[in-house]
Amino acid sequence: MFKNETDDFTNQISLFKSAGAETVTGFVYSYQFASFWRESAQLGYKPEIVSTAGPFLFPGGLDALGDSGDGMMTEIWWTPKLPVTSSLTGQTAKALADEWEAAQNRQWTPALGYTHAVWEVAIAALKASGDPKNREAVRDALQKLTLDTVAGKVDFAGSPIPGIAHMSLAGGQRRKTAGGKYKYDIVVAYNDSPAPFQVEAGFKLLSQLT
Repeated sequence: MFKNETDDFTNQISLFKSAGAETVTGFVYSYQFASFWRESAQLGYKPEIVSTAGPFLFPGGLDALGDSGDGMMTEIWWTPKLPVTSSLTGQTAKALADEWEAAQNRQWTPALGYTHAVWEVAIAALKASGDPKNREAVRDALQKLTLDTVAGKVDFAGSPIPGIAHMSLAGGQRRKTAGGKYKYDIVVAYNDSPAPFQVEAGFKLLSQLT
């Protein structure tokens, strides 16, 4: 454990190194991981697998790492390569990402598909309720809702918990692009879920990428 405001991870790194820990996982913020990874290099700590929630999901989390972000792992919620379309606009996942990148002049993020799908679900529930001003009717309609969205199938009806929809994730790995539009891309490296994520490249240890 560490204090949230710290930027010194030498104690943790020394413990990991002495224990021969080859995998680093958990949750930290982007600025915290940047400090941890810089100090790891200084202390000669070189794990084979790094998969932390938070810093690698969004492109900005890789910026502070420079060239040392190659091979970082994260969960993938959504990718433009999913063979899905929006129930509202009919856009494919790729078309949605392309439009967003053109408007924002930034790389797409896995949150994009979910942000769009939230509106798809909300509008579908309002329509299915029969009375969008009736809160109970909207709630009941949402609990029975199954909808194919740009983020994939959202299934409230089949959930064992009323009002909660289960969504599938895949395992991703950040990889440097060779002359691509952006420095890093995120590829699907593992999928054992019913969601139609297509594995693009096999998982590689960090030592295999350096």
